[in-house]
Amino acid sequence: MVTTVALALLLLACKKPATEPEPQPTNNNGTLKVNLIAKFNGQPYTINQAQSVINISGYSVQVEVLKFFLYDLRTKTQAGMETQFKDAAKIDFINGNPSFTAEVQPGNYQGIKFGIGVGPDKNNSDPTVLAPDHPLSINQAQDMHWNWNTGYIFMKFEGRVDTASPLSGNHDLLFSFHTGNNALYREVELYNHPFTITTGNTTNLNLVFNIDKFFYNTNDTLDLKTDHSLHAFTVTSLGTRVADISVGIFTLE
Repeated sequence: MVTTVALALLLLACKKPATEPEPQPTNNNGTLKVNLIAKFNGQPYTINQAQSVINISGYSVQVEVLKFFLYDLRTKTQAGMETQFKDAAKIDFINGNPSFTAEVQPGNYQGIKFGIGVGPDKNNSDPTVLAPDHPLSINQAQDMHWNWNTGYIFMKFEGRVDTASPLSGNHDLLFSFHTGNNALYREVELYNHPFTITTGNTTNLNLVFNIDKFFYNTNDTLDLKTDHSLHAFTVTSLGTRVADISVGIFTLE
């Protein structure tokens, strides 16, 4: 009897208490916060506030809508290894400058790379099957998805312009650029702005949408008198021009 009781007590003493938690893996990641900022010629610009600016053609422009998707966002280490840190983000300036965050492994990075719009691998997929909080779900995409035609709207850039000479002060001409279609998907590589991620800390990165650069690049200039309407669920020459120009819109700070 004594031996049996002693054995039972020994087994009980060796048994791990039921309330003792299992060891959890340590998360060594840091946080990358990407802040979107709208600027015109280097100065802050507020969307939908009737803020008039003079573009490259000498027209007075007021931007009222600025929305777009960023897709397949990547970083590159100083050693040259590229890694995705976020699959997609929906950006909308209607309530000021937006931002988003992502977990990133500690290290030194060269900058970021991303697509403007939604890549061909997802653009023609069904948005209703995605989780409601996913940026590309029908719940989040809302008016950035063409329901009558398969695919997403990559970017909405809308407003009013005064093209009179001299300027009249009346912004009576509407402009509306809606890009989409796989052929108009473009990637932006900004591996020219080093930053560091450290465990448990947040690193801020400012991604600037330079509105002044929406209207031109070194090879082309959009004239809002004639180039003021684009709804590119099919490919047009204007859609291709806007997509090509859009690659030069973004800078990092």
